[in-house]
Amino acid sequence: MLEALRIAYVALPFAFAVLLALLLCVFVVAAFRSSRVGLLAVALLCGFDTLLPQAGPIDLGLKIYVPDIVTGLVGLVALLRLLLARRRAPILLAWHLFIVAVASSFVFGLGAFGTAAGGALRPYFYAIAVASYFMSFQLDAAALRSLLSGLSWVALFLVAVVFLRWIIVLLPVGDLLPAGGSYDPTGSSKLRTVSAEDAALIAQLFALGLFYPQLSGLFRFMRPLVPLFLVALVGLQHRSVWAALLAGLAARFVLPAAGRRGATQLAMLALMTLALAVPALLSGRLGGALQDVSQSAHRAVALADTAQVRLDSWKFAIGKWRDGGARAIAFGLPLGTPMDRYSVTSTQAIQRISFQAHNYYVQTLFNFGLLGLGASLFVHGWLLRQLYRWADDPEEGPMASALLLMLVVQLGFYITYGVHYTQGLVLGIALGYAMPLHLRARRAAAPTQPFPVSRSAPLEGWSA
Repeated sequence: MLEALRIAYVALPFAFAVLLALLLCVFVVAAFRSSRVGLLAVALLCGFDTLLPQAGPIDLGLKIYVPDIVTGLVGLVALLRLLLARRRAPILLAWHLFIVAVASSFVFGLGAFGTAAGGALRPYFYAIAVASYFMSFQLDAAALRSLLSGLSWVALFLVAVVFLRWIIVLLPVGDLLPAGGSYDPTGSSKLRTVSAEDAALIAQLFALGLFYPQLSGLFRFMRPLVPLFLVALVGLQHRSVWAALLAGLAARFVLPAAGRRGATQLAMLALMTLALAVPALLSGRLGGALQDVSQSAHRAVALADTAQVRLDSWKFAIGKWRDGGARAIAFGLPLGTPMDRYSVTSTQAIQRISFQAHNYYVQTLFNFGLLGLGASLFVHGWLLRQLYRWADDPEEGPMASALLLMLVVQLGFYITYGVHYTQGLVLGIALGYAMPLHLRARRAAAPTQPFPVSRSAPLEGWSA
């Protein structure tokens, strides 16, 4: 008996390693075949980061975080699809240029600044890996509906987390509160119970539930829950998300298919806001929360709190990039380049700041220069143009309009935050849908060729 236990004790780690390897192989094969498997992996990662935002690394000599593992596997599948998949969407040349700009900045930064370059690379790597995976699929309307429904479940989960944490904070339930008594690490507001990136995803799905319930049965189910999404967005007090959502709502009403129905939906949004404000004003506890929201908006307009700090950070980053010389202007300063600067607080104290620029465009310009920023802007601009073209199509219009709205919200969010893997998810899905439409339109417009195309001809759409 003891001998059997000893053998089991020795063999158990090896059995676990073999089982883990088999599970990883199953995941790679399944994700290679279906984009829904990749979405499930990213959704689980989003849930993990939301529930355990302070989760530490796994120390294997090199500190590895859970997002490193998940996005690394997704990126591996994207590479395999690029090399092996028979039916995949071609990828814009500008996207390859952006990846080259990021990789070269990392290589130079690793030599100059060591592990600091790896820390600065992480958000870009996460987004690139996830976006490259989803854009490698040729997504038709049915596949897109499935993916957007999956994203809706993620948003519903996030809203449920928001309300649960508000109950814990407002009662309060001391035993369930995190260390420090707040879910917001900055201490700006006790109602900020999820990150700005999570709030941006809630905002994107809120807009889809409000304007495009016809996309799927789940969106029709979500329609009565849209007011809860609005409550969550207002109460979370992520002012950058408010501005980004307003940009998306504005874009909705300049789309070709907006029409009278869009005006009706805007009126419905105004009525929802009024209906939510009245009971909040009548409640002492909720009235205090509403006052907190009002003060938050006032501070944003007055450039108080983090607004002025961010403006100073943008000026500093652009100045340092400009002073770096011709190479820095063209290709950027290597990842890991220190961004230490000093700011004067409202109490006239001097504080040292070392976080990134809190602006995707500024940070991309800083680290990847005009090449990297130009390539990224080209990808987004090309995508916006394609989606706008198809927005008035009887069949593809609702899908194209929904994706365009989500992308506009995302571009607005980039003004005050860096890149995140959930944004890579939306970008990849939009490109995976738009590229096949673009190629279909090109084939329809091209004259019939009197002779077969050479097999050595380049793949159509690679440099579109």
